[in-house]
Amino acid sequence: MYAKLRVRNLLEEGLTGCQIASKMKDEFFSLEEIAVGLFFTNFVIFMQPFQKGDTEIILHVSNTPVKGVLETISDYPKETPPYIRWPIPL
Repeated sequence: MYAKLRVRNLLEEGLTGCQIASKMKDEFFSLEEIAVGLFFTNFVIFMQPFQKGDTEIILHVSNTPVKGVLETISDYPKETPPYIRWPIPL
C-alpha cells in the first residue's frame, strides 16, 4: 500500500502526524488512504462526529505513533489532538 509507505517516509523526515496528513492531502491522497496509512503506522486517528449541515470532516491525528494499544479515546492525552479539516463531498 503506497499510502502506508508514504506515511513512513514522511515520518522519517521528522513530520508530525498532522503534518503528514496535511502533506498527503496536498499530494491528492484520499481521506481514506491517509487514514489507513496513518492507522497502520500506529498513529491514533479519529474523526470528529459531524452534524447535519456540516461542510467538513475534522480528522484528529496524534503527533507521533503510539506504543501499545489505546482502548478508548479517553486514554488519549487530555489536550485536544492536532487536526486537519477535510471538505465533505456534496
